[in-house]
Amino acid sequence: MSETSSNTISSIFFPFKTIWLQIKSEAKSGYFYLRFEVPIAGLVFMLLIIWELGLVFSPIAGGHAWRQSSTASVAHNFVLESANLFYPRIDWRMEFSGITGMEFPLYQYFTSLFYYLVPTYFDWPGKIISLLFSLMLLRDMILAYKSIPPVYIFSCYFLITEVLLLSSRFMPEIFALFFAYKGWRSFESKNYLASLIFYSLGVLCRPYLVFLCLPLLWEFIENLFKKHKVDFKTLGIGITILFVLYLWYLNWSEYLRLNFGISDRFYGGDYMNFFYNLMDPKNYLTFVEVFQNSYVNLILIPFFFIGIYNYFDLKKIIIFMLTIVGVIGGTGSHMSPHSYYLVAFIPILTYFLASGFYHFSLYKTVSILLLISLVINWYHFRPQFDVYEKLSDIRTELNRLEKNEGLAVVESGSSPHHLHILRVRGWIANSTKIRELSYVEELENKGAKYVYPLKNNHFQKYPIHEWIKFINK
Repeated sequence: MSETSSNTISSIFFPFKTIWLQIKSEAKSGYFYLRFEVPIAGLVFMLLIIWELGLVFSPIAGGHAWRQSSTASVAHNFVLESANLFYPRIDWRMEFSGITGMEFPLYQYFTSLFYYLVPTYFDWPGKIISLLFSLMLLRDMILAYKSIPPVYIFSCYFLITEVLLLSSRFMPEIFALFFAYKGWRSFESKNYLASLIFYSLGVLCRPYLVFLCLPLLWEFIENLFKKHKVDFKTLGIGITILFVLYLWYLNWSEYLRLNFGISDRFYGGDYMNFFYNLMDPKNYLTFVEVFQNSYVNLILIPFFFIGIYNYFDLKKIIIFMLTIVGVIGGTGSHMSPHSYYLVAFIPILTYFLASGFYHFSLYKTVSILLLISLVINWYHFRPQFDVYEKLSDIRTELNRLEKNEGLAVVESGSSPHHLHILRVRGWIANSTKIRELSYVEELENKGAKYVYPLKNNHFQKYPIHEWIKFINK
């Protein structure tokens, strides 16, 4: 091989070699720190990873199963139906093609790449992406909060219950939070192009992460009043992010609604609702409930306030308060049970919690609290396999999504999760509708080929024409 060819090959693989060496170096230093400096933290971190992997490699079930299964269906259908990023399709066909208005499906598209290599009946590809991006977010926070030892950062990060759960769910929250937080860090390091890209990706994937763009507003106002000048770079980044949000959520989603019969827009409505929500005291009670149940529980609250008091950072506190106002105004009581609407709080909560524990050098305490939290959460949020027992009579029909036998009607109360469990696309119907002749015939005209009713709490499978004969008797 010539020297020129050798140099060309080396130049191609050099970036990958650099990344690998960086990962190897960080893993080695992290292992040394956790193993020799604070060994109890090393044990807890190992148990944490085992805990998360146990959920990653379990099927979608439990909390927000409907949300996870809808997210998974978009990833599947990028491979099975159309790879067009601008027309995401869910399994629930509703009126027309399954194309739906939703958040920008970058997470689903990224996950779909796995499904070119592994069967689409696996749920772990999306979940493993959530875990990997959660660990990448943790790494970024450790680098950002250099004054606090890593043991406090990782322990307090995973002491937030929502982090524990979202890190192993088929949902884009942590994925989007990573990009939005990278946008914040890039902006603070004056890397404006990277900031624009990361911020835009984060808020496109989950629009309520726009609250992490508040440092931009802070910087712009500070320059305007203190230095008496307009910061056009900051202004340009902010306007571009809002324009990108407009294009997807207010322009494109409306196009999808009009052209594909989507029953409602993903984002829109009367903007006076924002002020009505702020005036309703019930929304503040809902916020406190969700915040305490899913983010900072009663045991952690004292350390949270100690962290604020001892490591007072006016900018972070004001951003935290403005985020509260924004979330309450934007979502109202809808944040319960949708606790993931508050994920923009996670970086600041981690900082203040870690500061509180570090003030008293309580690394053993925070590690033991994390261990107890793992045990408690495993008990409450362990995967619920009972719903899968309903499949025993059609077990051999599973894991054949690629065969695509046609659209189906599945008996379900209200959640499309059963479509995901059965690995079919189509419609859900309650026990009355699925036995209503006119409704079933209407769905047959729309392309339904099979019906999956529940009998004795188990799914049965019928060709739709046989089911019509059965209910017409």
